[in-house]
Amino acid sequence: MIDRRNPALINNNQSSNTLTQKLELTPLIDVIFIVIVFLLLTANVRLLSLPITVPETDDVPEVTSQNQPTIAITVSNKNKGWYLEKEYFAEWELFRSRLLLTIEEKSEAKITLAADQQADVQRFVKVLTLLQQQQISDTRIIVEKE
Repeated sequence: MIDRRNPALINNNQSSNTLTQKLELTPLIDVIFIVIVFLLLTANVRLLSLPITVPETDDVPEVTSQNQPTIAITVSNKNKGWYLEKEYFAEWELFRSRLLLTIEEKSEAKITLAADQQADVQRFVKVLTLLQQQQISDTRIIVEKE
């Protein structure tokens, strides 16, 4: 229909309907949520964040599954103690009790053991002996390929 007051304008009765229509955001939010979940699941998680130089070897098996929970144990050269995750322990008994408690809490976690090249071998062997006493044989020792 042509508006009689202004013949150049065409009267559109649908203009009142466009005001009642609203923008639907639910599908957009669903897509954003799916993308965020995808990015979180595919993000790489670093095993260790302590700066150490690990020993080198020729034959290194690849660590394939990083989605499993891990317990990171580090023997550093800078101090005469142990790290459990990022927490430092100077005394063996305190470290031992905390490690056993962590193993109990995370029973399905894989244990990752790393030692600096210059670290005391005795502290490294103490940890391995404790794991052997607890009958834990599934332990990863981090080394660097030459």
